[in-house]
Amino acid sequence: MIRLLFDIGNTRLKWALANGFTITARGSEPTELDGVASCIKEIERTLVDKGYQKVESALICSVGPKVVLSSTVSTVEERLGVVAQVVGVTASAVGVQNFYEDQSRLGVDRWVAVLGAAQESNSLATIVVDAGTAITIDYLSASQQYLGGVILPGDRLMAESLTSNTAGIIAKPVQVESVFGLNTSSCVSAGVRYGLPGAVASIVRKMMAAYPNSTQVLVSGGAGPDLVPELATLCADLPVTITSRPDLVFYGLIALCKVTA
Repeated sequence: MIRLLFDIGNTRLKWALANGFTITARGSEPTELDGVASCIKEIERTLVDKGYQKVESALICSVGPKVVLSSTVSTVEERLGVVAQVVGVTASAVGVQNFYEDQSRLGVDRWVAVLGAAQESNSLATIVVDAGTAITIDYLSASQQYLGGVILPGDRLMAESLTSNTAGIIAKPVQVESVFGLNTSSCVSAGVRYGLPGAVASIVRKMMAAYPNSTQVLVSGGAGPDLVPELATLCADLPVTITSRPDLVFYGLIALCKVTA
């Protein structure tokens, strides 16, 4: 069975094709209406290239604009002939219990990423770090209980909070290799580059102090690849493994597919 998976974020609209329960292709575009059209064209080309006859089911996880979600649902049905299912947050799913206080206010991307992480928990507690427009850090116990977490501004939002709300700070993103910034742009960029991993590491430490169990950290999101080595260095003294898992939301969607298969 060929499944189409969408992860519609605030910045990027990501898609994947799964043959059965294995991801075989993926892509992304900006989260905008033109991005929807570009994704569908690329999906159609990929279906032909891989010799897939058709998409048989489609699941969507979205925290993006409603207009983009609506366009994705209608375009998938019109162009690919399948009705897309938009997933939501539930009290439990695939063996995970949800202890969030107001589940209607929990971002579905956080929930689905936790479901993806649960598929490789290996009886370990799991800290899920999703480094996108915002950085979310969520805790899944070894007994598959989702206990909530933390939301931080991502790198772009952190920089913009300074430049938008402080009259004297005018800066643009630049590459930095030192905490000793010698101009405003490098000072802001250094604060973001070195401050965010430090904040994430501090939260990981607090979570592990609260629940001193065998733990793994799975890192997803667009900024994940840059965050992993910094986080590994900052947490080197902790009994924890830190691994990049860019497709956690897709694996969460696949887990939900298995329930209905």
